[in-house]
Amino acid sequence: MPPGGTSARSFDLSEWPTEAVPFGPAEVEGTFEWLRAGLSDLSVEILDLIAEEDRVVARILMTGTNDGDFAGLSATNREWHYEHVHIFGSLSTRSSSTGLCARI
Repeated sequence: MPPGGTSARSFDLSEWPTEAVPFGPAEVEGTFEWLRAGLSDLSVEILDLIAEEDRVVARILMTGTNDGDFAGLSATNREWHYEHVHIFGSLSTRSSSTGLCARI
């Protein structure tokens, strides 16, 4: 762990949503409710946003203080930093049903 009581996670690449999993406002809201239960001062910064052909890639930095139970772990009251990438694909089919392009 870096000095100063901060925790850092390695870079993570994830593909979301998959074709079989719904992704809309309710799912986004549920995710942020879950995150804020453990990180009440959660902040999300978009570092990069790239659109090409049928894909949008978002590189995001989330920061906050782990002041509540989070991911099965008790509060540590330490700063939390997590940089990750979301790859949204097949926008030609998803954008019409979820408005994904407009929201990104």
